[in-house]
Amino acid sequence: MKVLFDHRIFLLQKYGGISKYISKLNQYLVYKNVNSIIVSPISINAYLEKKKENEIVHLRFKKVYKYCTKIFNFYNNRISDLYIRGFKPDIIHRSYYKPGYSSINKHNKIPTVVTVYDLIYEKFSQMYNLKPDNKWKEKYLNEADHIICISKKTQNDLLELFNISKNKTSVVHLGTDMGIAEVSQNKPIYTFEKKFLLFVGDRKRYKNFKLFIKAYNNSNILKNEFDIVCCGSENFSKDENLFFKDNKIDLSKIRYINASDDELIYFYKNASSLIFPSKYEGYGLPAIEAMSLGCPVIASDIEVFKEILSDKAVYFNPDDLDDIKKTLENTLLSKNKLEKMSNEGLNHSKNYHWKKCVDETLNIYKKLI
Repeated sequence: MKVLFDHRIFLLQKYGGISKYISKLNQYLVYKNVNSIIVSPISINAYLEKKKENEIVHLRFKKVYKYCTKIFNFYNNRISDLYIRGFKPDIIHRSYYKPGYSSINKHNKIPTVVTVYDLIYEKFSQMYNLKPDNKWKEKYLNEADHIICISKKTQNDLLELFNISKNKTSVVHLGTDMGIAEVSQNKPIYTFEKKFLLFVGDRKRYKNFKLFIKAYNNSNILKNEFDIVCCGSENFSKDENLFFKDNKIDLSKIRYINASDDELIYFYKNASSLIFPSKYEGYGLPAIEAMSLGCPVIASDIEVFKEILSDKAVYFNPDDLDDIKKTLENTLLSKNKLEKMSNEGLNHSKNYHWKKCVDETLNIYKKLI
């Protein structure tokens, strides 16, 4: 079997759950004797930095520079089209969807799979200045021969918002292999005067980062005992720095680090807890990664976290400042509770591995050809 993954997400993300997911599929399919490739001639993605035979990358940039988006996409589309004709894949798996992307649509005889990660733009349309009934994904969903949803929550949202048959969809949970990863010995050594809480990923909008910071700042106990480390692709913005200033937040207690996977493993292993205050998620991969490394997880009481994390995390109301504060205090100041969460989370994470994700995905491919 031949499988081709397109370039779309690798021109949008340097780090992130989506590009990690596609990279891991490509990596583990090799062990299943599948001839798979990622075709991303121009890339800004860190997961494609180490050149492999099944990764087609011509040029790497730190970011998509101003006025370059169209020409980068044009180049990627044209080169991808040539690789599709030469490689002749049995399956095309789209890494992401975007209006105006038509290169792969030309190959309508090849079965296509698209993965839906969440329905954020539909559920939170006002935050993105979109119409409430925006259907910009609809074309790609209709054209796909099969749709993979990364959680039951995402599948339910998809079926609720779009006129799609459930038979055309499957739920395949994401995985992690961080718990067995070999960490580079050359990684920087970070020192912290205090124990620290970890926040991983984007901090904007529905991620609810600011309410978490307010809850932390309202607690003398938390401020005395813990600092905060934020790992993500972007440093604190002007808006965030203004928020910190307006709320009289001590910036010496909050640290931003653009962490590699090796460094992220270090933070998961050394953090007192991962804090995940999102109001909505399609999955929540950092939580499973954290658990696989023994890091306790304190998260929002939302449907998808209950699906993925079960009762192995401690939950708070993401809309209630006081509940966030009290839950953090009650959990983080109990050594016995944290040890129990660490052990139970570690065992729970064994249910989620990239090998399982690949096996289930491969079964979908086989049914399409």
